[in-house]
Amino acid sequence: MKEKKMAEQLNQELESPQVIVHKLDFLKSSGFISIGTILSLQQNGFPDIETLNACGVYSMVKPVNYNPEYFSPSEAKDNGNVIAPWDIERLTRKWVDDADILYYGLAGANSPRSLKSRLKDLVNHSMGFVTDRGPHKGGEIIWQLSGYENFEIWVLATGNPPAPRILEEKLIRQFYQSTGKLPFANRQF
Repeated sequence: MKEKKMAEQLNQELESPQVIVHKLDFLKSSGFISIGTILSLQQNGFPDIETLNACGVYSMVKPVNYNPEYFSPSEAKDNGNVIAPWDIERLTRKWVDDADILYYGLAGANSPRSLKSRLKDLVNHSMGFVTDRGPHKGGEIIWQLSGYENFEIWVLATGNPPAPRILEEKLIRQFYQSTGKLPFANRQF
């Protein structure tokens, strides 16, 4: 699969500290594919593309000129899609100026799992179909950002585990090297 070769090449490129992984141009030049906004995925489902049947990594990207506005913890609870909301001061400190990328995630950490399956969890979580464990608790502070339905999802197939986890960790570490922070909705490497 062409995407898997791109993922392997990307793994090698990420050895260089000059790679700028916090910008949309990076995703475009690295073989990531846009599958739509959160809203379009909520309303229309997922596109019928082979990439979504593979393990891989994905990213959530804010719109151009987006300025963060946050839902308070009580508003987030009322929205029904945040299990453990953060206070606005903490969210403000977590925001990464000059970054287009808000989150890096993966499908297939320890056993094969498709991007489509993992991203269905993400979209279901955005719509409030949650329990105390998820289904996609990682990165859920995304849903405390006003306008999250306009955030775009980009995907890249990698091959089976451990490839998705290795690439995700490299992307997050490189993001941290470039910006001094983790992506907004990531909490660990």
